[in-house]
Amino acid sequence: VTITTLLECTIQTQKDRKFWRVRMAGLKLLHALVDRAGSFSDASGSVVAGGSDAADRQLILEAVLPEKERIQKIARSSLTDNEAKVTAVATEICGALSWWP
Repeated sequence: VTITTLLECTIQTQKDRKFWRVRMAGLKLLHALVDRAGSFSDASGSVVAGGSDAADRQLILEAVLPEKERIQKIARSSLTDNEAKVTAVATEICGALSWWP
């Protein structure tokens, strides 16, 4: 699954105005992707002996970074949602993206 496909799925979930859990699931998909990429400072750390977590984060961040503006647009549009749980996930995404370059 490509990053573009994940973003398209999230956009489709945001169009469902009747079921807030569908919207939240789409945002959680984005949140997991953003969380997995970490922040730029996390990814720029040295690789620990015996582990390649920092290298993995660097690769994921480099793959997701071109889509940063699109992810921000989706999250910001969800900040006005009537359901507080959806707004909370959108806030976490915006907070995590604020640390990206």
